[in-house]
Amino acid sequence: MKKLFSIILLVFSLCLCSQAQAQRERPDFNTILEKRCEYITHELNLDDSKEKAFKPIYMEYCKKMAELFKPDPNKRKPKDQKTEAEVEQDIKDNFARAKKIVCIRECYYAKFRKFLTPKQIVKIYEIERQEQQKMNKHHQHKGGK
Repeated sequence: MKKLFSIILLVFSLCLCSQAQAQRERPDFNTILEKRCEYITHELNLDDSKEKAFKPIYMEYCKKMAELFKPDPNKRKPKDQKTEAEVEQDIKDNFARAKKIVCIRECYYAKFRKFLTPKQIVKIYEIERQEQQKMNKHHQHKGGK
């Protein structure tokens, strides 16, 4: 009887642990994009036709932007351990990335502009900036640098 009770208790505790772990898992990138897209369409008060036009373009835009920020495992060295040449290369890489960001934003501005007003597009950028600030605060709160 004692063994049965111990086994039941063990199974129960494993179930609780796995459930707690599942609750802590981060949502995947596409889920986050879907939610952000829903939020933006709500904030912009888009009708169904504009929402249908907006969603695939916005998702594509976000994916292209995200590609620019994928971490490079070769550049994980702390700044104080990098050589002058590595630091200089990082600076040049940042300039190149900034240029690509401008190109992507210009390209997608033209696509958004076909069915959105400039004020609506600015609102999208503001929402993105707010989301980025939230993520930065969360990252700092968690002890990240």
